[in-house]
Amino acid sequence: MTSKAKKRVVLPTRPEPPNTEQILEDVQRAQPNDPVFVLLVEPSEDLPAPVRARPEAKRERLYRLTQSYVEMNHRLQKACSLLKEKCEELKLAGASLEQGILEMKQRDAWQTLAIQIGDTRRGGSEVPLICRIA
Repeated sequence: MTSKAKKRVVLPTRPEPPNTEQILEDVQRAQPNDPVFVLLVEPSEDLPAPVRARPEAKRERLYRLTQSYVEMNHRLQKACSLLKEKCEELKLAGASLEQGILEMKQRDAWQTLAIQIGDTRRGGSEVPLICRIA
């Protein structure tokens, strides 16, 4: 038998983390719609205060956030009412289907009874008059 040795994967060395100046420069160059800044986070005492943006930019960003929230809320309300409507349609269809199944079972029972009665009148063997209802 031959033994299979696992090949060791050599990973590249990890790059040096950015220094404080590089991080600050990157944050200052970021756009207001950058995904990092889209979510509102309450400042924590443990975290340093973020770099302050212009008040107009902050106001615009908050307005757009609020606008998207209101739009999403309207879409959710429409979806909810549509879902309720479809649910009612399904309930009605289910009730109609149940009624149709019941009618078919009754029709089948009457046909079974009619066949059994017809066989006894023709002089066939005695068949008990039992109505089969499933």
